[in-house]
Amino acid sequence: MPCWIHGAPTTAHCQVCGREICARCQDATGGALCPHCAAPVAARGATPAAGPDRLLQEITAAAMAARALAPSLSADIHDLTRQFRQVTALQDDCRRLRDRFRSEMPDLLAYIRGRGLLRGLRDCLRDRRRAGQLLADTARILQAREADLRRELLARAEGEVSQAALTDALAAYTRPFALAEPRLNVEVIERTAFLELGAPADQVPRAIQETRRTRSGLIVTTEKPRPARDVNRAYRDQVTAFARGAIQCALDTVPGLEAVALSLFTPMTHPTLGHQYAGCILAVLVDRATWERIIHANVPAENALRNFALRFRPDDRQGLLEVAPIRPPGIRDVRGLDLHQLDPIAFEQLVSTLLTRLGYLTRLTRPSHDGGIDIIAENPQPVVGGKIIVQCKRSSSLVGVAAVRDLYGVVHAERATKGILVTTSDFSADARVFAEGKPIELIGGRQLADLLRQHGFDPR
Repeated sequence: MPCWIHGAPTTAHCQVCGREICARCQDATGGALCPHCAAPVAARGATPAAGPDRLLQEITAAAMAARALAPSLSADIHDLTRQFRQVTALQDDCRRLRDRFRSEMPDLLAYIRGRGLLRGLRDCLRDRRRAGQLLADTARILQAREADLRRELLARAEGEVSQAALTDALAAYTRPFALAEPRLNVEVIERTAFLELGAPADQVPRAIQETRRTRSGLIVTTEKPRPARDVNRAYRDQVTAFARGAIQCALDTVPGLEAVALSLFTPMTHPTLGHQYAGCILAVLVDRATWERIIHANVPAENALRNFALRFRPDDRQGLLEVAPIRPPGIRDVRGLDLHQLDPIAFEQLVSTLLTRLGYLTRLTRPSHDGGIDIIAENPQPVVGGKIIVQCKRSSSLVGVAAVRDLYGVVHAERATKGILVTTSDFSADARVFAEGKPIELIGGRQLADLLRQHGFDPR
């Protein structure tokens, strides 16, 4: 029978448990003890002990097992004894502190009563509660007074407070929208709020899905391009609804407002100059009395705005066209600007300011000996940018072809991208024919007046 541990041939057996063990087991235990029960072993083939000898062997095995466990039991008993001593020491310390507190407490209470410290402590706590209550009442009174004062200032449409309140309210209103232009300008003048906001971005889907069932029973979904007219009309409704909500938000925020002038801006590309700028697509001036009297929730947004001074040019093919914004009086450079009464230097400065608002970097040349160059404008755009030569002609008669030829020569000499000739009158037929197909742009008096109106001027 093989060994129960190593599976090797056995050389002895335990006299107590009867297990067979091999030579490796005997070497591990010194050759005389069973690795399972630590009892004496006998050589294989020896007769197991019986009677008193068997009992003696069992007693010997038990004694040897107890001797093997004695070190670990001794360590456990040592740890338990140490922990018991620590607990006893803590109990003694607690008992001493309790006895000392009981013995000294009467003297301490008598000292506090004799010195009046207990009454003083109670008064101090009582006064502290009173002071805290007084501070809380004062804070509530100040908050109520601040709210009343704020309502009073908003009822009078006071400039600074109203502008701050409108800025916060409109920022919260526009936060859920994706704006095409990150713009939020607020100015309150004489109970009228002038608002400049970025228009909502055009996120109208350009395709519609159509689902149909084939003859075989399959359901097929296809995308069909949406007509441009439908897309433009959907964005038109989106812009007018946004404008109506902004006006209502302003009137609700500042009860003292009598009117709201709203202008919405979006990025545009100039059709002739090629650069991008922020153009106005909707401007409206609303008075509170009419708004509260006739505007209802069931009226479409565009129809509601049509009751007021509205600047809005929707086109089914081109989308929303640019209009002149409504700006505060201080924003306009000149009221009733008469272009024909300006001196040449003032006219050049006016054209330079207009080009700056169009997004150009401009520089005026010297008043005399300028080499046929009045203004040098640079377009900072990386693709369509470049140097532009500008000549200004304040004249009451038609500008002839000679001026256009001179500008064309200056553009070649300066290696400029293009040339612009601006006049308060108009150009002759020969001048317009010569400019065709060349990097020359002619801006007459009527076109100049339209550009000035779109960018905050008031020409006559």
